Amino acid sequence: MSGTLTFKPLRGALSRDNETFGTMDLYLVLEVDGGMKQRSKTLDDGGTKPDFSKLGVGYSFYVTDQHQLLQVQVWNEYTLKSDKQVGQGATGI
Repeated sequence: MSGTLTFKPLRGALSRDNETFGTMDLYLVLEVDGGMKQRSKTLDDGGTKPDFSKLGVGYSFYVTDQHQLLQVQVWNEYTLKSDKQVGQGATGI
């Protein structure tokens, strides 16, 4: 079975905060098996309980197999150093 999958992130709950000062600026990297990948906008001051619904967008993927996985990574965005992954998850489609 194939078709379009639309994913709209709502909220997250992170167990750690890797910011010494301020709150984390977070973004998502969404990937479906087969290499389809999308990056969200950055949610400024997302912290450990980010409300991704504030971004107001959904992400669409064309899927060809009902046994594919949607993988979600949460990244903390930095200005002067490399971004750091702070969470991840996956769900079957």
